[in-house]
Formats: sequence, C-alpha cells, structure tokens
Amino acid sequence: MTRNWVQSIPTPEAYWINRVLYDTQHKPDCMARFRADPDAYLQDLPLSPAAKAALVLLRHRRQHR
Repeated sequence: MTRNWVQSIPTPEAYWINRVLYDTQHKPDCMARFRADPDAYLQDLPLSPAAKAALVLLRHRRQHR
C-alpha cells in the first residue's frame, strides 16, 4: 500500500481484485463466465499469478460449501 499526503492508497492490483469480486457477485453474466472458465475470465486482467490463483481458490471454496 502506498501513501499520498492524506491517506493510504490501495495498489492497482487491489482495485482489480475488488473489481472481480464485485462483478462476479453483482453481475450474473460475469459470474457465469467466471464459473465456466476462471482462467479465461482473468486472463486479460492486470493481476499477478498469485492474485489470480487466490481468486480461483476462493471460487472453489465457495462452490464446495
């Protein structure tokens, strides 16, 4: 996390992780695409391999509850 003169600023990667989580929870078409092929859904997003793996793992954990 970086800082500006007022507050801490999340990284750009944090934005994209949050965007994936929001879109897949609030947009049924995004959830369907993510469930069908999470690697393809995440392919063009500027996320590290570790972040992509964490999102896929989160999907698997939620799916098996």
